Amino acid sequence: MDYPKSDAGARLQNGKFTDGDPVNNIPPSKDSAIYQNMVFDELINAITEGGATPDETKSDQLAGIIRQLKSGGRILGEPFWHLGETPPAKALQFSGQLLDRSEYSELWEALNNEDRNIIFISDTEWLNGRFGCWSTGNGSTTFRAPMTQADFIRVFDNSRGINQQQLLGQWESDELKSHNHTTTADNRLILSRHGRDAGVDYHSSKARNDDANYSGSQMTGHTGGSETKPRSVAWMQSFWFQ
Repeated sequence: MDYPKSDAGARLQNGKFTDGDPVNNIPPSKDSAIYQNMVFDELINAITEGGATPDETKSDQLAGIIRQLKSGGRILGEPFWHLGETPPAKALQFSGQLLDRSEYSELWEALNNEDRNIIFISDTEWLNGRFGCWSTGNGSTTFRAPMTQADFIRVFDNSRGINQQQLLGQWESDELKSHNHTTTADNRLILSRHGRDAGVDYHSSKARNDDANYSGSQMTGHTGGSETKPRSVAWMQSFWFQ
C-alpha cells in the first residue's frame, strides 16, 4: 500500500495529498475510487488475516488485532498449559474466580467477541455444576472463570451419542462401568465374618467341605484408592487476561 504516485489525476504534492493552495495555483488532491478501494482492501485483508470478520459497524477491529499482536499473539481467555505452581504474569489459573468486568475489561471484551462463539451461562447454572463454562457473574459488573482444577478434561460429545447427557462445561462425578465377577464353586462354602472390636478391624472365615451342595457369597477384601483414575501427570491450566 502506498500513495497513488503513478496516478497523475490524484494531484499529489511532494508525493502526498494536499488541500491545495489557490495563491500558488496548486489544486487540491483528488481521492480516486481506485485509491479508496486499495485502502479498504488493505485494511480488510489485515482484519481477515487477524482472524476477524470485517464488520462495517465496527471501528476497532484492526486495533484489537494489534493488541493481540502486542501481547505476543495470545488469545485472551483461551486455555493453555503451564508448568509451574503460579500462573505467569498477565495470566490466571482456571479456578472459578469471580472477576470484575472493569478491572479485566480487555478479557471481558475479548470473550464477548461474537466471532469466537464462546458460550456464557448464568452464575446459577455455573454453581449447579457447569464449572467448565464462563458465567455472566452477577449480570452487570462481574463474570466468572471456568474451574478445571484436579479434573480430567473430556471432549464435548456434541450429538455424537456416546456421552450426550453431559452438557458443555458440565461436571460429572466418577463411576465404574457396570460389570460382573465370576467365581468357581467346589462344594465348599466359606463362612466369613467382618467386624470391628476395640478399634481394630477383624476378618475370620471357616471352610466346609462335604458331600452337600451349598450356595452363598464371599466378601473380598478392599483394594485400591479413594477414586477411579488412569495414570496421569498434573499440569496447571491457565488463561491470559491481558
